[in-house]
Amino acid sequence: MTPPREPAASPDSNVLCALVCLALVAVTLAVYWPVRSCDFVNYDDDAYVTANAAVLEGLSGETLAWAFRTDTTVASNWHPVTMLSHLADVSLFGLDPAGHHLTSLLWHALNVVLLLLLLRSATGSLWCSACVAALFALHPLNVQTVAWISERKSVVSTFFWLAALWTYMGYARSGARSRLIATGALLTLGLMAKSMLVTLPCVLLLLDVWPLDRVARLGWRRLVLEKLPLFAIVGVASWITLVAQESSDAMLANIPMGYRFANATGGYLEYLGKLAWPHPLSIFYPHPGSEMTSGQLGFAAISAAAVIGVSLTAYRWRQRAPWALFGWLWFVGTLVPVIGLVQVGDQAIADRYTYVPAIGLFVIVAWGARAFCGQRARARVVLSVAVAVWLSLLAVRTRAELAPWKNSEALFRHALVENDRNYLAHTNLAAALYDQGLKQEAVEHLTLAVEYDSGYALALANLGTLYAEGGQLEDAERMLSVAAYMLPETARAHNALGAVSMQLGKLDQAESEFLRALEIDPDYELTKANLARLAGLRP
Repeated sequence: MTPPREPAASPDSNVLCALVCLALVAVTLAVYWPVRSCDFVNYDDDAYVTANAAVLEGLSGETLAWAFRTDTTVASNWHPVTMLSHLADVSLFGLDPAGHHLTSLLWHALNVVLLLLLLRSATGSLWCSACVAALFALHPLNVQTVAWISERKSVVSTFFWLAALWTYMGYARSGARSRLIATGALLTLGLMAKSMLVTLPCVLLLLDVWPLDRVARLGWRRLVLEKLPLFAIVGVASWITLVAQESSDAMLANIPMGYRFANATGGYLEYLGKLAWPHPLSIFYPHPGSEMTSGQLGFAAISAAAVIGVSLTAYRWRQRAPWALFGWLWFVGTLVPVIGLVQVGDQAIADRYTYVPAIGLFVIVAWGARAFCGQRARARVVLSVAVAVWLSLLAVRTRAELAPWKNSEALFRHALVENDRNYLAHTNLAAALYDQGLKQEAVEHLTLAVEYDSGYALALANLGTLYAEGGQLEDAERMLSVAAYMLPETARAHNALGAVSMQLGKLDQAESEFLRALEIDPDYELTKANLARLAGLRP
């Protein structure tokens, strides 16, 4: 049977599409332009850029090889394509954060254009596609992805995600195997930027239903079989990701599955709420773990019922509104890798995780509005005005959400407004205050962090270090002993404990901790210096 062809486009409509693309890029750059004045932040930016010795060397043959080495993990992930982007930035801009932020912004603008062109090519509808792209460009929930340099992986991987969808559509229409191979290559590159792309083969099946309409012609069996190589790529990437995260102790097994499931199901309704009404956002939302309240468990049950109910309704309307089933399953499915069933990190949810999933909901909004208006000219005018007002409000809100990203202190003070019991925010705010010489205020915030989560090793380590600086050696030893136990593969924790033990005259214990630190990091110069000092203290 003849494959479906791309909807025909007149030269005039192509010109109009180009103008819409230029307008969206201009608006996106204008709204996000203040991000260039933002600094690096002390949450993962050090691991990716400012304290990463390899990245600080810039792009070279040696660092290129480093990025692709299988033992090169950054923030518990193996993502060489992302690291190449950071290496290139250092080569171009050094440690000037403005250049790094500009790169992320340009990637986001490129994704906006690619999304518009992709949807228009798939559906033939310029204005619905433009509405989806505008929502994607301006929604405040995407500020974290664009403004956080450590989230470069999301904007880069999304480019490859959208490009893979584009080449797949070319394959579906032409039958050219080379385009399916190109889809696999783009998927591979995307996975090497961020492993969240593992759901892409499933999304391709959604495209086969709508708008490509391939299921009736080819059947599910053939559609699944042709994607087996893509599923194989995803399987390999998933295995690499799990190995990397397990080896760096990023996966949290101490949260029982029942609570992880409750948090995951509740997360869907949380994300829907934030997309509908982006109330005060935060860089970090603490996971309640086994301390979930009855209210939170009830919310999770309501969320689960809502997800099931909407899914059944969308399926029932699949003939009249295929875009609704497509958009809903896109949203639900693409969130699965990060929804928390396999818990990586301490967060309950994260704004950045909606960067791709929200596109599905934006599709429902755009095509749903068009279906609601039908052929009624007056309704279309009213809707156009309403959309323009809505997008303007989102742009204003997005600009406001950029302000906290000015520096680490502003960012984590903002997070404490959203939740004053946020132990990570207290810890990172303390680090920013310490860098400004405000040690007492830093101690106060670290004390609160330990009070709100007595098992947060980084807060314990930092508080122990400050106690040591203040001469409270026994308290410092107690804090650092717990931190070193909880962070057995962290050289800094063992070195700090060794330094305190040396001051307390426990020389054998100090030597043991220093040797453990060097075993973890043989190039840790501070530990080498401490060992030299220790040798001078022995008879």
